[in-house]
Amino acid sequence: MDELKFKVSAGLKNILGQDLITSDNIAILELVKNSYDAHATRVIITFEEDSITIADNGKGMSLSDLQNKWLFVGYSAKSDGTEDVSYRKNIKRNFAGAKGIGRISCDRLGSKVTLTTKSEDSNTVEIIHVDWNKFEDSLRREFDKIPVEHEAYMGDYAFPEGSTVGTEIKITGFRPDTPKWNEERIIDLKKSLEKMINPFSGTDDFSIEIKAPAFVNADKKINAQIENPDENISEEKIAELKSKIINGIVQNTIADVLSIKTTLIESHLSNNRITTKLIDRGVLMYEIMEVNSFDKLEDVTINLYYLNRAAKKTFSQRMGVTPVNYGNIMLFRNGFRVWPYGESGDDSWKLNNRAQQGHSRNLGTRDLLGRVDVETTDVNAFKEVSSRDGGLIMTDSAKQLHEYFLRIHHRLERYVSGVLWGERFLRKDYFKSKELAIEARKMLKNTDKDSDSSDNLYRNIGSKVDFLQLIKSLVNDKNIIVKHYNSSLADVVSDVSCADVLQIDFVETLKVVAEKTSDDSLAASIAIFEKRLADLRKEKEAAEKQAEAERKAKVKAEREAKVAKEAKEKAEKELEVKRKQNLYLESHRDTSKEVDDIMHTVLITSTELDSLVEILKILAAEDVVDKAELLNTIKDIEFNVERIHTLSSLVTKADTSILRDSIDLNVYEYTKEFLSILGHSIKISFINKLDKDVCKKIQVLEWTVVLQNLVSNSKKAAADAIQLIFMADGRKLFIDFSDNGRGVNLDRFTPESIFEIGVTDRKGGAGIGLNTVKSAMRDKLNGSVEFLGNGLNNMEGATFRLTFE
Repeated sequence: MDELKFKVSAGLKNILGQDLITSDNIAILELVKNSYDAHATRVIITFEEDSITIADNGKGMSLSDLQNKWLFVGYSAKSDGTEDVSYRKNIKRNFAGAKGIGRISCDRLGSKVTLTTKSEDSNTVEIIHVDWNKFEDSLRREFDKIPVEHEAYMGDYAFPEGSTVGTEIKITGFRPDTPKWNEERIIDLKKSLEKMINPFSGTDDFSIEIKAPAFVNADKKINAQIENPDENISEEKIAELKSKIINGIVQNTIADVLSIKTTLIESHLSNNRITTKLIDRGVLMYEIMEVNSFDKLEDVTINLYYLNRAAKKTFSQRMGVTPVNYGNIMLFRNGFRVWPYGESGDDSWKLNNRAQQGHSRNLGTRDLLGRVDVETTDVNAFKEVSSRDGGLIMTDSAKQLHEYFLRIHHRLERYVSGVLWGERFLRKDYFKSKELAIEARKMLKNTDKDSDSSDNLYRNIGSKVDFLQLIKSLVNDKNIIVKHYNSSLADVVSDVSCADVLQIDFVETLKVVAEKTSDDSLAASIAIFEKRLADLRKEKEAAEKQAEAERKAKVKAEREAKVAKEAKEKAEKELEVKRKQNLYLESHRDTSKEVDDIMHTVLITSTELDSLVEILKILAAEDVVDKAELLNTIKDIEFNVERIHTLSSLVTKADTSILRDSIDLNVYEYTKEFLSILGHSIKISFINKLDKDVCKKIQVLEWTVVLQNLVSNSKKAAADAIQLIFMADGRKLFIDFSDNGRGVNLDRFTPESIFEIGVTDRKGGAGIGLNTVKSAMRDKLNGSVEFLGNGLNNMEGATFRLTFE
């Protein structure tokens, strides 16, 4: 049997280079990865007008390394375990790459490559020149038949940090369709480099520096603005300026930002054990430990941050970019970023579908920031797809990693949606009524999302009882050991009033937590709480018995009072008829000057009605009717109609001699009967504190004018309720007239000046009403009026006291 062999075309270069590495940034990142794996501590990326240089102070390569590794496409000594095993154990740095094709990424950046390198055990500096154009012009030639130029010389070469060993790759011949490396592109690369090495870990044994001589002067100007800022420049603007600096060490301070004002869950899987902590704005809420059920995972750390509005604002101010534009949950394998996990808009962790289905309870990528760190010596466990922006190949290890992440994400989500948002209040019967649950949730929505402190949780009974339920679910899981929980937040027994708002079974929940966490202090608190509940129950039963006895006594007294009242009413019937003969509603019709005065008042009232009708016409002509203004206008019309009706009653039923002359009048009975006519448009109540009927010799018409003006003023002050209290002191009769309107503006007027003509705070008003009241009381009714103040007699508006001598 004959044997045949594959032949590889020079076109393989395109397949592994330009076609596979679709991003210039990722191409550079691949070369930086190689520097990291070569034990470098410093990488310098230099941008000249016609070249890009990536230089490191790593271990470098000998001629043998070049021939058998760098030029051996697809081969990786990292994969077969022969790459510097002993040295790697000393520096404790796992490999970032393992494909053996990262070197071809040079093709993405330019058509020509000059590689200069020197190893510690070599006396010569090795230089090779690769011209990718030769591979493109000779597709029918075999890949390994196209020569690569090589030269060597004795001596040293200046690598970063003054090292005599290292590797430098210079790329020239930028392709025609490649955009120029301008300020915007380099800054974009810098942001990718910032997130290339875990920005949360504070790694200090590997640094990346960018040098771009063309932008040095621009950087100096920005630094001058930062060092000598304007008075009004914001922290956010300073961060934005810093992000525009090109030259210098690539840095990232996100860990410092997030450690201050975030809700964090951190979990570490190691040595067949998983330890998880949930920390809310600096306070440890709980810590648990469980057996590792993920047999494919060796060393994984998850740090997941929930950002409320306050945290997002702080992040934006300090980073110069919003969290959603920075990214979300990044994945790092052996300290290096795996793309596209965590990119802005990326959902490699499959969170957003859940968030959209239950947006009020689930956390999507817009709410989260964080990292997943995987450390492994097995280069095949978490393999990236060959296209470097395609994420992980779903090996068994990768699948378990996703399952582990979702478990931790769910625990953070459970805490946030329940304790911080109160969503579970509406789905669980923690409270005795739905209204109490809604109120507790409303308090959270108004405070916690804008707070950089968890203090408000301790004042919210909903948060406390939900946290208690969360801890109960953890202690009931036989695979979990609760090492610590925030007993202050779980404390719902220090306040006995909890029993009035919560379902009583929350005590049983507490007992479960106390038993399974061996919390003797909590158990003692529960015992005290139950005793207090028993005492309160006895007190309540005694109070209910006493209340029932008092109720029966009250019913008996009311029945006896009713019998006595009926007897009194029967005896006074004739006297009441005689008394009513003196009232104006029983008088005969007449015409006189007094009647003319009444008709004049009717005419003024009708003029006001005309104005109100015009307002109605204007409102009706508008495209959008102000309903509130329309209703107020209708109420004003109704009031004036009732006033005309009242005045006409004076004309049609009253004897004008009664209107003109002073007569003995039962002031309380008359006032109550007269004002009851206006009760349709404004609520009027009466409180009689008189021991006996009080009659005063007064002019009925003048008293009517006083009442009309006071009621009218209350209406104009937007009152919808009036209260009159009748009192006596010897021969004096007092009437306190109060309403629930706007009251008197004491910032503008004094209690005395409001009775002067022209003093008013109503647009278009003449300030006549109160002056008329004062004149009538003083000159015609042998009395006086004074302003007592606002907010008296359980009424919000003004209170006036009318005194009859």
